Amino acid sequence: MVRVPYVNRDDLPAEKRDLLRSFRAETPEEYRHLLSSEERNVYRTLAHVPNSLEQFRAFGGTLREELGLDPRERELVILTAANALGSAYEWHQHVRIGLAEGLSREEILAISDRRYESFEGTERALVEYVDAYVAGSVDDETFGVLSERVNESKIVGIGLLAGMYIVIGRQMDALEVETEEPFVGWELENIDP
Repeated sequence: MVRVPYVNRDDLPAEKRDLLRSFRAETPEEYRHLLSSEERNVYRTLAHVPNSLEQFRAFGGTLREELGLDPRERELVILTAANALGSAYEWHQHVRIGLAEGLSREEILAISDRRYESFEGTERALVEYVDAYVAGSVDDETFGVLSERVNESKIVGIGLLAGMYIVIGRQMDALEVETEEPFVGWELENIDP
């Protein structure tokens, strides 16, 4: 059970109520079918500090648009970070998005099981780097492999994106924020094939 009550739309000043909406102008059309509820619990939790929620959403949008990661790479970063953290909420939220962005069930399961050898080239370097980044153990070899495949801007962006999910994943876990639907499962046992 969640440790702080979720904020309801009527609890916010009128000018901040739109922050709770899952579907906002910046929500890509291809994601709208993936969100079953009008309001996500992540936003209802962060809304205890509405100005920070507003900045969090803006920062997330900036990362999505300006990192130079394609959508598939972005979801590899987020799913790897969520798995390395053990963040069920973020894993749940991004499994369906990852599938929509072209990741296969087998690739998502490989992330869940840390079978990074299932990936090749840049994608393998990316998931291995993010796993080490979350653990705070990026060594010269891991960094070197990634830096041979992507530029400095992308490396910094990967860290910013993984870092954002470290923060939000830890917050959701500490507050025991619940998924809006039944948890998809670490082995995707609760998601349709």
